[in-house]
Parts: sequence; structure tokens; C-alpha cells
Amino acid sequence: MIIEFKNIFFSHPLSKHGDGLGKEVFSAFSLSVPRGSKLIVQGRSGGGKTTLLRLMAWLVEPDRGEMLFNGKLYASYNPPFLRRKISLVSQTPVMLEGSVRRNLSLGLETAPPDKTLREWLEKFAMEVTVLDQSARSLSVGQQQRVAVIRNLLLKPSVILLDEPTSGLDPGSAEIFREAMMKISETSGLTVVWNSHDVEKVKSIATDIVTIGEPA
Repeated sequence: MIIEFKNIFFSHPLSKHGDGLGKEVFSAFSLSVPRGSKLIVQGRSGGGKTTLLRLMAWLVEPDRGEMLFNGKLYASYNPPFLRRKISLVSQTPVMLEGSVRRNLSLGLETAPPDKTLREWLEKFAMEVTVLDQSARSLSVGQQQRVAVIRNLLLKPSVILLDEPTSGLDPGSAEIFREAMMKISETSGLTVVWNSHDVEKVKSIATDIVTIGEPA
């Protein structure tokens, strides 16, 4: 297993300062994610899908329980290293000032050649001319795809996708699903994909888990 959660308890803090515990999200929750799998996470809005990804990305800590990556406790890793290996793409991605080309080079020691960037854009049905556009001027759907490509260029072992097609039309969403399936199958990348509408993505799933009440 590439990720294992064992007997996880997690409650949101009552305040932004973390004073006390509020709503319980997970109680004695366990999950195993096989290497190279495509896990679809379903559940109602507010049921804990995004919290699960934030736990996997080590952006929040459980109150109790064990989280393991490649059989070792999260706490045995350096946090920045682990967050590159388990890479989270938020539903509303952050685009920094500057061009798409600059945004796609973030976190890399050497900027990829334009040929490589064009190939990635074409995989996700994006016009290569966007490379010179301001990343912040793109539509939400375009920004989501740029954010996914940016994370994939870091060569993670696991990519966590939080409603990645919410800003896409049906045709673009299907292209996105097919691209992610091919990338996972050819590279061995493990994909964890949050979706409120599992019917649209279950064709690529190797596993499905429901968080809280089904959507």
C-alpha cells in the first residue's frame, strides 16, 4: 500500500487558533490505497472529502491514529518532501502573478523546455498559446488544468485531485479523465480523486470509497 490510514480520528478546531475541538469528521477511520490505483472519493458536500485529501497531503494532523506512506509513518518524513510525493491540487487553484509558463515552472530547479510544456498542454486539450498568457486571466477550468500539470511536472507518487473537473464542460471533462487514466497507467501514478458525482468518473476507478453519507 502506498498510503494507509489506521484508526484516524479528526475534528475541526472550534476556532482558527485551534482552541478546542468542534465537529467530528472522522472516527476510527481506516483506509488503504494500493500503489498505482485510481481511488474515487464520493460523499455529500461538507462530508469530509476535502478534509481527507488535506490529511493525506499532511496539511492537517489527525487527533489520533496513524498515517503511513510507503509503510513508514508520516512523522518520519520531512514535510516538504512528503508534500511533493503526495501532491494536492485544490478545487480552486492558486495562480501566481505572471505567465502560464512561469506558473508551470514553480518548484522546479530548471524550467522545462517549451516543447515539454506544449506536450502537457495538448494532453489536456489546452491551446499552446496560453503559455504566454497571464495565468490569472485564464478561466477556472483552464486554471484547474494548469494546476494539475504543474503538480504532475513535480513527478509525485500520488496526486490528490479535489473536484478537478468542476470548471470544465462535459467534453473537456471527458478529455481530462482520459488523460489522467493514461498518465496513471503509463507512469504508475496513484490518483485519489474527490467527486460529488461518481457516475461521471467511475469508468476510470479501480476503487471507490464513500465519506459520510453518499452523494
